[in-house]
Amino acid sequence: MGVAAFLLFITGSFAWAERHGIVVSAIMLDKSRVKGELVAVRRDSIVIQEESGHVAFIDVGNIKYIERSRRSALVGALTGVVRFGFIGGIIGDLASATDVYKDTLGPGTMLGGAIGALLGGVLGGIQGAPTNAVETIWIQSMPRKKIDEALVRLSRDARIRDWT
Repeated sequence: MGVAAFLLFITGSFAWAERHGIVVSAIMLDKSRVKGELVAVRRDSIVIQEESGHVAFIDVGNIKYIERSRRSALVGALTGVVRFGFIGGIIGDLASATDVYKDTLGPGTMLGGAIGALLGGVLGGIQGAPTNAVETIWIQSMPRKKIDEALVRLSRDARIRDWT
């Protein structure tokens, strides 16, 4: 049972490695707002996937400014605690598998879970900690060269990184 659960979890646990874009809000010249995950940045447009699943292709000429949010250290730490705590518990269970603790959580499971949770909390906090601020990138009334520089910088945080 423990080995099967471990293998099932490992096959799905690498979802954290899947790349996601940062959350942005594009404020248009008509004062409307499109908010969602930044999928891609092109020279003349940006692609945002809204929470509803709708994908918006926005012409850069229609954008007044873009607000970009950063990850939170707390969210990263909590995610790390859950993921690594579970993995550590399974590894601890497998390492201390004896007949005495066959149907219960033994000390190996608890110790492995605690160590995994601690390690995951630290690593997740570090990963999510760069900043918690919102940066505003003004597009309206910027020279084209400055817009391109800002879009190249923004493209580094998109789900699809290629700049064209």
